[in-house]
Amino acid sequence: MKPQKAIIPFIFPILVLTVIFLAGCFDYPDTLPNTKEQWPGYKNSRYEFELQYPPRWELGEAPANNDGREIISPDKTIYCHAYGFNNSLTNKQGQPQSLDEFIQWLTEQPGLKVIQQENTQLAGYEAREIIFAQEGKVTQAVYILGQISGRGLSCAYDDLKQWEMYRQSFEKMKTSFKVSASLDK
Repeated sequence: MKPQKAIIPFIFPILVLTVIFLAGCFDYPDTLPNTKEQWPGYKNSRYEFELQYPPRWELGEAPANNDGREIISPDKTIYCHAYGFNNSLTNKQGQPQSLDEFIQWLTEQPGLKVIQQENTQLAGYEAREIIFAQEGKVTQAVYILGQISGRGLSCAYDDLKQWEMYRQSFEKMKTSFKVSASLDK
């Protein structure tokens, strides 16, 4: 009987090619912002902003007050929210709160643990980006705030591993975010 050693060098390349082919058949998350697929867009008429969101994600139901929309991952584990809001809280001097005061108020919520916080830009405005853990979820959010109104984009993830996997999608949504009306209008 002849040894079967000659078959192994022949089978190995076939196995490698099969694994590569099968890997291409699976649907991976939209982690790369330069995906060739067109990202759909959402426009909000009340707060006059727009952004793009990952392909195959869907918009949640439109709220009655038209303040924004939820954007949901295909597997329904990630919930993002793009929205506008009135700057209705005031500081100790009775003036509308500043972005710093808003972030301080937000980060003092019970059970919230700040993981990371930094200054950034959103739609050409000075913004604050924050990553925090609360109630077993990890949330990445970015906010802009004027005297009258603000805008926000936030995504809630199951954990830091899921956040790491999808953070480039958040960055592309953030980069695509545009505001067509003044925050102080």
